[in-house]
Amino acid sequence: MKIVVGWNGTDEGKDALRLGAELARLTSGPITVACVIEPGALPPELMRDRDAWVERFRGLFSGARHELGDLQFSVREAIEDAAEGLREIALEEGAELVVLGSTHRGLIGRVLPGTVAERLLADPPCAVAVAPRGYAGRPHAGLGLIGVGYDGSPEARAALTLAERLAEAAGDELRILSAAPEYVAGEIPLGPLEPLRQEAEQRVERALEAVEPGVPASGSVMAGDPAATLEEQGVALDLLVIGSRGRGPVKSRLFGSVSADVIRRTPCPVLVVPGPDA
Repeated sequence: MKIVVGWNGTDEGKDALRLGAELARLTSGPITVACVIEPGALPPELMRDRDAWVERFRGLFSGARHELGDLQFSVREAIEDAAEGLREIALEEGAELVVLGSTHRGLIGRVLPGTVAERLLADPPCAVAVAPRGYAGRPHAGLGLIGVGYDGSPEARAALTLAERLAEAAGDELRILSAAPEYVAGEIPLGPLEPLRQEAEQRVERALEAVEPGVPASGSVMAGDPAATLEEQGVALDLLVIGSRGRGPVKSRLFGSVSADVIRRTPCPVLVVPGPDA
């Protein structure tokens, strides 16, 4: 798996490097550290001095070397909008995955409107993984238990395929997670709930049957809001894989969707897989 990691020298960048390194080791794939500096972030005199910003990139990549230790990586650099720059680099590198930190503002794991992660997820060049804030400083032994949110859609099937691949590489269990509505007084009639739960259980059973025999897998259907139930499951997971529907404007596509809520709230890293139309 070819991986591009967004690196900017901040704590969120360290979170991305940590997650990117774990995914690279898991998949035995090449990793590219991409540093994209937005023009507005540089003083005018620095923009005019090529040697000065070359030295700045050199310092940033030296910091990445310190964080990644003996892991081999290539580098890319650009001065443009961060999301656009990372998108272009990912496409040029033929990357299957871009890894980002969540944000240097706000609460742990929060992806805020306007951040690079949000803008890149609005029009992803490939799958995108987001490391929760503080991930680099957590004591953990890498990626093992992989979960996938599954609702039977084409996007969920794409997520299941990648999650199965990662679980096989990790040599650990794959958990297929689905949600069914629960009764809330005055909001949902009690009658239709049981058929919906049975439908969800059948989806999970079919997904389990499609998993390769050598990959240990389990499935469960939880009652309640999909984002909330996946958030609860994320406490025990090392990585949660979810699907995201096709491209479109940020406000109509990412924020307000289940995938956005999951990224905002889940304590483990979240890997978002775009659907077949992306």
